[in-house]
Amino acid sequence: QKATSEQSVIWGVLTERVKWDEKWSSIVNLQYRAFVDKEQTAQTIINLASFHKSDNVTLGLGFIYFDFKRPLAEGADGKNIPEWRPYQNININTKKSKLDINTRFGVEERFQKTVENGKLSHTAFTLRFRLKWELVYKLWQGEKDNSLLFRLSTEPMLQFGKNVDYNTFDQNRFITLLSFQPDKEWSFNTGYMHWTLQTSNGNFSIRHVWLLGLTHTIHVKEEGKICFPGGYCY
Repeated sequence: QKATSEQSVIWGVLTERVKWDEKWSSIVNLQYRAFVDKEQTAQTIINLASFHKSDNVTLGLGFIYFDFKRPLAEGADGKNIPEWRPYQNININTKKSKLDINTRFGVEERFQKTVENGKLSHTAFTLRFRLKWELVYKLWQGEKDNSLLFRLSTEPMLQFGKNVDYNTFDQNRFITLLSFQPDKEWSFNTGYMHWTLQTSNGNFSIRHVWLLGLTHTIHVKEEGKICFPGGYCY
């Protein structure tokens, strides 16, 4: 019989997005996940990516540095466990009046430090596949670029590798989110994630996550003009 544990997490996300033109964009994304009820346990992520959009299809290529700080043994101090993660994805967008339907398929090549006998050991390779379905409904549209959106998504993930025994199913993320955009440069997000993970021994962990996000977008080229932060175009 599989055991199930529950945890509370606060997940903050800061994103700087550069929209080079109507087709190309890049992001620098910083994330911090604080485990409320587990001392000295947190996750820090640095994500760099670029995207190319053509009609309703967007291709993405990126790299993530992932740092998981946690005690390696009971009563020990937190230790940083690094991971390096190149990834690729494709997103297909379908518009229906006020509703957007996004389907994203992604592949990650994960190089993770393992833990053996309370110490960091060799680097293991894992291949992970992610499939995300997202519904985006426009609750309110103001003048120009300000709007309020409701987002609902689920994202199951499967992983394969030599160290994967009982957890080929890696996790699923079910998210409800409100996104407020006061103008074309800023976006604020808050919501809840029901995060289900399966550990290497086959047990399950349920994480109740409060999501907080802030995104700033720089529009470099707009209608034939070159623009800078603050909306100054020439």
